[in-house]
Amino acid sequence: MALTAALKAQIAAWYKALQEQIPDFIPRAPQRQMIADVAKTLAGEEGRHLAIEAPTGVGKTLSYLIPGIAIAREEQKTLVVSTANVALQDQIYSKDLPLLRKIIPDLRFTAAFGRGRYVCPRNLAALASSEPNQQDLLAFLDDELTPNNQEEQKRCARLKGDLDSYKWDGLRDPYRYRH
Repeated sequence: MALTAALKAQIAAWYKALQEQIPDFIPRAPQRQMIADVAKTLAGEEGRHLAIEAPTGVGKTLSYLIPGIAIAREEQKTLVVSTANVALQDQIYSKDLPLLRKIIPDLRFTAAFGRGRYVCPRNLAALASSEPNQQDLLAFLDDELTPNNQEEQKRCARLKGDLDSYKWDGLRDPYRYRH
């Protein structure tokens, strides 16, 4: 796929709209260069590999998301972004993509996490239970699956209630404990 004038104009328009969304935004030449390099790489016919290194705060994430979304739309494909750490994944999902949603019409996104990031409903139910029969079963589980005290059992029961009522999706990291 060629990087057409229309596609370049779309990327430039989104970048300009982004500048208007962020107070005190300062356009930087390295950021514009990253956007251009990502666009050329993703739109290229071969050799779709690119490594970008820049200091924290330069805007690498937005510099690959903007052209990535534009080219994925043009090619009618899904853009998948994989991260090496939870902090960046959370930044993209909770901050960067919602910001881009303000300037990119009909932007839809979701996140997929590894199974270790989700609570096990069966273990949570066992920890939340105050039933004597259930507590007997916990004796055979690892110590980490046994509530240490009644307060911990109550917290697990609250978690289970939030999970059962869809107030919490079971993702461990963003859960905010309420008293």
